[in-house]
Amino acid sequence: MDWEKNGGVALKATGIAITPPRTLLPWLTMRSPAHDNVARWETMKGGAAEASKAIPVVGDAASFLVNELLNHRRKKLEREMKVLDEKEQDLLFVIESAAKGKRLMIAVDQLACWDDESWGLLEIILSPLLHSYYPSLANALVVFGAPADLLPRIRLLADQLPLTEISLNRLERADLAGALTTLGFQQLEQTELDVLFEATGGRLDLLRDFAQLSRNTSGEASSGADAAAYGRMIERRLRSLKGNVAALEGLLTAGSFLGSSFSREEAGCLTGLGRDELENALQMAEGENLLGLASGLVSFPSDAMQRYFRVSRIPNPSKYHAKFAECLRRLRPGDYKTRRLHLLMAGQNFESSVCRCLAVLDAQRSRRKSVDLLESESAESDGEFSAYLEAMLAAYSAFERDAREEGLTILQSIESLVPDALIAERDYLEAQFRLKSHSLPEFERAAVILKRWLSLQEAEPEIWSRIAQTLVVAFAETNRYEEAGFLEESLTKYYAARKNLDPWAIYSLNCLRRRSECLHQLVPARTRLQNALAYFGPSQVGTLARHPIQYYCTLANLVSNLIASGMFAEATVRGAELQAQIQANPSYPWPSLEISANNAVLAAYLSGTMDLQSSLHLMQQIDEHRDGLGDRLLVRNNRAVFLIHAGAIDQARSILDEVWAELTESGGADPYHRYLAANNLAGLVALGGDTTAALRMLDEVAGGLDRFPPGLRGVFSRRHAMMTEALAAAPTLNVTQYDRFPGDRHPPQVGPQWAFYGRSFLFSDIQFWAAE
Repeated sequence: MDWEKNGGVALKATGIAITPPRTLLPWLTMRSPAHDNVARWETMKGGAAEASKAIPVVGDAASFLVNELLNHRRKKLEREMKVLDEKEQDLLFVIESAAKGKRLMIAVDQLACWDDESWGLLEIILSPLLHSYYPSLANALVVFGAPADLLPRIRLLADQLPLTEISLNRLERADLAGALTTLGFQQLEQTELDVLFEATGGRLDLLRDFAQLSRNTSGEASSGADAAAYGRMIERRLRSLKGNVAALEGLLTAGSFLGSSFSREEAGCLTGLGRDELENALQMAEGENLLGLASGLVSFPSDAMQRYFRVSRIPNPSKYHAKFAECLRRLRPGDYKTRRLHLLMAGQNFESSVCRCLAVLDAQRSRRKSVDLLESESAESDGEFSAYLEAMLAAYSAFERDAREEGLTILQSIESLVPDALIAERDYLEAQFRLKSHSLPEFERAAVILKRWLSLQEAEPEIWSRIAQTLVVAFAETNRYEEAGFLEESLTKYYAARKNLDPWAIYSLNCLRRRSECLHQLVPARTRLQNALAYFGPSQVGTLARHPIQYYCTLANLVSNLIASGMFAEATVRGAELQAQIQANPSYPWPSLEISANNAVLAAYLSGTMDLQSSLHLMQQIDEHRDGLGDRLLVRNNRAVFLIHAGAIDQARSILDEVWAELTESGGADPYHRYLAANNLAGLVALGGDTTAALRMLDEVAGGLDRFPPGLRGVFSRRHAMMTEALAAAPTLNVTQYDRFPGDRHPPQVGPQWAFYGRSFLFSDIQFWAAE
């Protein structure tokens, strides 16, 4: 292709004829014409090797993150108005990665077959809003393939953009003979050429199709000058075939319903053919030039052939809509909007209304607009679920505002009068509320309400996988690590088996990896986190991440892991990557900045790149300006430890007394928070001379050590045995000597993490586990 020979990069996004249009399909099947490969899969195979390379430290990451936290409320509304959903981010990342810094041309065709979401992404690409995030779009050439009678949306775009119009004329009658020779068509009489020109109108695609048919029907092409003759030629070809022609016809019929292009998996689901039967039918179809196979997609050689099979074989498409809705449930279970439309066309109104609710809730979680879904009550039964949707959206609003009691009250008002899938959505959100707490009974309640929905794996796989990921965390928080590990393994196998079926399976797998430290030792957890970063992160240093929010959460967890592993310098460098992403992309709603800021301050202080007073000042700001879902008690604990090192013992004691009182009064506080607060408070009590009370306080929380995450259980158990000696010696030591007592008296026998945990006064890193 001349464009690429001249140093550019070309991509083509083509609509595929299917009713209803499939969500984002033109972009998901976007190809590089020069290589005939699906661009999204090429980007995934290429990975993000550059993402794992540390970038230079840009300024002071800890100070920057704290400043972002202080300004978070002011920027929140602006960020929420501009955010893209995860799927749009993924596809824009693919385009940016494919461009590789070269001049980009995007060809878009068959726009009459595009769905609203694909149009929306095209309009975003053509606007200047994202040029700073995706530089290749700023100078991109977009080529529209359109009929002379422009679609209204193309005309609207054309009125707003600099446009050069190039008309591609159909063949004139005088050019027909030469074109047919080029296409390999046999020689025809002038009268036959007249009939053929009249039938095709000079369209090259129809002429190509007739030429291909001519080569396969022993010269009877002239009989195909009208629709009936066209059909007779195809039927004659089918009758001449040997083998499982019934399977071939079933494949062609199902394919014609699916559109001009479709996947093997879709065809297998819709036909019900086994793998071997399907492959044999595909090979037969390819050998007869009835279908073509390329880059994982199956395509008809022309739209005319696809239309012929659809019209001749599917007089009543409603049963195919019903069957394909079932296929969508299995193949792309989270595409609720498309499934709803097929159910509507199948006349299954009640089921379509359930899918409408699921689509609206999915849009809410992804911060996508759901106005079109809310305002389009296409089925009579949609109104039956209006109260349910109103309550669920109000509960999600409360969740975003961290209004726990308000949200739980709303959810408890939703009676179990709706289908199981919608009750499961209610329970999923309730569990998210409860996992925000630091209460063991709340964790146990979350596990109970989620576990019963594991039965949804066959009925609603997307809901099941989302619930199962959250249940992994709930199981880990309630010391049910064997069940959590089994569930994690089931999820991993599920996503691996679906990676070629569902475009978002790999995304979900890496969300699971992000939570790895709740189940695994520090080193294997770090490997999983790094794998997730390679997927979520930028394709090269200095560019926008593929999935910015997930990249942010995963990188925050990796910084936390590195701190706990005693790798403070590397944690500081990776913290600078967080700073760079946030600083370069201020329009994103970065969640719980206090978590990232907390970890950045700890890394900077422990690595020696920030002094004590600066660290204390920043941690005080984090404590006083919390906003979102961050762990308030751990932040307060860390502030108290900095105060201890700064000699402000009374102020530190006051904070720790408040933390301990809150944990004690709430009842059922989780073991980690209780142990951390008791350990630090006991140290101050012992330094004050009351070693008996200090030892009693630490013994009171020792029973919770066996409920710690696997990555911490071993080091804390050994450390606890040493703390009796440290507390007993405390009255004879100053603060610094007492803090260094475990590390000075005992070698790092529990590994490199002893650099972090081999102190008497304990800081705490913080991670994103339960968050979506």
